[in-house]
Amino acid sequence: RFNGQAGFDRASNGRAVPYEERELKARTPAFRIALAAGEVRDLFFRIDGADATAITPVLLSPAACESREFARITLLAAFFGIISTVGLFLIYMYGLYRLPELIFYAGYIVCIVFVNLAYEGVITQFVPLAIPPVVQNFAVEGLTVAAVLFALQMSRLVLQLKRRHPVADRTILFMILGYSTFVIWTTLFTAAAAWISHAFIVGASVYVLGVGLKLAADGDKVAAYFSIARFSQLVGTVADLWFHHFPVAQPAGPSRWIEFLQFCEGWIYYLGLFVQIVFMAIALSIVIARSQLRMAGVS
Repeated sequence: RFNGQAGFDRASNGRAVPYEERELKARTPAFRIALAAGEVRDLFFRIDGADATAITPVLLSPAACESREFARITLLAAFFGIISTVGLFLIYMYGLYRLPELIFYAGYIVCIVFVNLAYEGVITQFVPLAIPPVVQNFAVEGLTVAAVLFALQMSRLVLQLKRRHPVADRTILFMILGYSTFVIWTTLFTAAAAWISHAFIVGASVYVLGVGLKLAADGDKVAAYFSIARFSQLVGTVADLWFHHFPVAQPAGPSRWIEFLQFCEGWIYYLGLFVQIVFMAIALSIVIARSQLRMAGVS
């Protein structure tokens, strides 16, 4: 940042800077800038990261920054508390009914919780471990891959594709094998991994959604609720990727448009995730009921 007198003042922030060493106690990169009334100052940002991210800078007073951080962490705590409870309940239900669909979906939820807590900076703030940034990045990528694999395997089981749609079942098995191999290879040897893995996630979601809709059209209630869940997740994922990777032209200076973008950037994704969990829980409850009826000899 140009100080207007002797040159430049430098400041760093981000995942590589421990939370306690940050100039402002914020989970997202924040810098303190002293501005006089009506002053104009040039700021220069150098961003070093594995993903291409749309940056929407916002000028806030220190009090407003602290208030914003507190409000966001409160909402995140409530949200992740709810879905973490669902994940633990699924593990408990698996102990009762031994249905693999339950444990795979629980695994998906656990991975999603940790990935998003890492992205939101919550782990950096509350876990006092000196974890190198490169290790954090690999951990986040690894959990993302695990979440995709859990979701695909759960989809196979919930829709009973091996029995009802063998071609789709083999296609998803190929996706699981191909995605695992490809992501490991590209993460180690090329920087294109993030883009291609995102494309795969969206493509796989669309394919699985199509299979679910086909089965739902045949009258399967589980497939119908499953399709609603997958569509919600797809909308949230696409919206999140769009706001992160395709910057929208923004007017200079403070703007309600910028505030709206920042709101949409995270909460469309979280809303989609929440709706997905609600409808998937309904689908899994039907799966449990059907398994109990089969055990009781009721067709």
